[in-house]
Parts: sequence; C-alpha cells; structure tokens
Amino acid sequence: MANRAKAAALYDERFCRMWEFYLSAAEATMRAGGQMVFQIQLSRRIDAVPITRDYIGEWEQNRRRPVATEPERERQPQTDD
Repeated sequence: MANRAKAAALYDERFCRMWEFYLSAAEATMRAGGQMVFQIQLSRRIDAVPITRDYIGEWEQNRRRPVATEPERERQPQTDD
C-alpha cells in the first residue's frame, strides 16, 4: 500500500482496485486452505503440443542445471576426450 499512489499514476484507479481485490482473494484462499492451481494449454491444432505435459518437467530440470560462466570454464582443467 506504500506505493499505491505510484501504481495509480502508472496505471489507473481501476487497476489498483482490481489488484487489491486479487490480493484480498488470494489471502482469504490461503487462510482457508482451499487453493488449487490449474494450468491449461490451448492450441488451434491438436498436434501443436504434446498430449502429455512431461516435456515441461524435463525443460525445468534442464534449466536448473548450473551453467559454468566464462571464468569458471577457464579454471576447469582441459581434457583430451
């Protein structure tokens, strides 16, 4: 609420009211313990996305693997594989 005036200046009063409603609803839902999350993937063609969503988990696992930065690569010993 400290930055509400800034948000209203950037967007408008309607946005601020909708945001406050969203936050109030989220708080009430979390307090009651009845929240659920649904993810829906829409496509015009049935073959545009895989039937299962396994690829999402695989992508997330690959994103979590650390990637060596340039200085780290230079410190790693070179091997002749």
